[in-house]
Amino acid sequence: MIDIHTHVIPGVDDGAKNMRMALEMIEKSYTEGVDTIIATPHCMPGVYNNIVNESLAKKWNTLYQTVKEEGIPVHLRKGMEVLLSERSMKLIKEKKVWTLNNSDYLLVEFAFDEDPEWCTEKLKEVAELGYTPIIAHPERYDCVQAHHEIVYDWYMLGYGIQINKESLLGQFGRKEKQTADSLLRHNIVTCVASDTHRLDRRTPGLKDVFEYLNDRYGGEYTHMLTKANPLRIVNGKPMVGYKPIPYEYEE
Repeated sequence: MIDIHTHVIPGVDDGAKNMRMALEMIEKSYTEGVDTIIATPHCMPGVYNNIVNESLAKKWNTLYQTVKEEGIPVHLRKGMEVLLSERSMKLIKEKKVWTLNNSDYLLVEFAFDEDPEWCTEKLKEVAELGYTPIIAHPERYDCVQAHHEIVYDWYMLGYGIQINKESLLGQFGRKEKQTADSLLRHNIVTCVASDTHRLDRRTPGLKDVFEYLNDRYGGEYTHMLTKANPLRIVNGKPMVGYKPIPYEYEE
């Protein structure tokens, strides 16, 4: 499996606190069947000021080399989770953010209470700059929980939809789980990721959600969500999916 959303670079955001924790998180992911991990530190101007610069590159390189030296057989790649705002849009335009494995795919998120029309406007701006947005955990946003069809509209614009494993497993709450399952039933999810932050919460690995998906949605859908589409994202290839079901046909 491939995990495209993780916070494993130590000491750069609210993820791994130190190198030891980062290595344990990566090793746990590997033991659960994850062979490729994209490290996606927060780019959240004013909170986590991660941008393309020498300081962040050094921390990334140290993690990458240490994983190799420790003999953990995981392919580690770099990316970023960009909180869309006027300040971060400027950074995107200046190419000061990491895309997912140097592809045209950019992992983005919003404030949970953001206005949906503003979100759509910013996503279109990202696309106009030549990137394909991968929208992180939309099931956690207030506007999506109230109106699932917003994600259908985003999906039909060609954007990727990434939901969190802990949403599906009910660990964020009832609304998050109901919304995530609804998006899956409507065939508008591109991939599932861990969004791991620590060993004891927002945990690494995808084994538990793989089993959940396989039991509820079948092996083919599960493969697409945890391997096929994540691999296409890593390689910069077009995403695939089933025919989306509009919300006028709500179950």
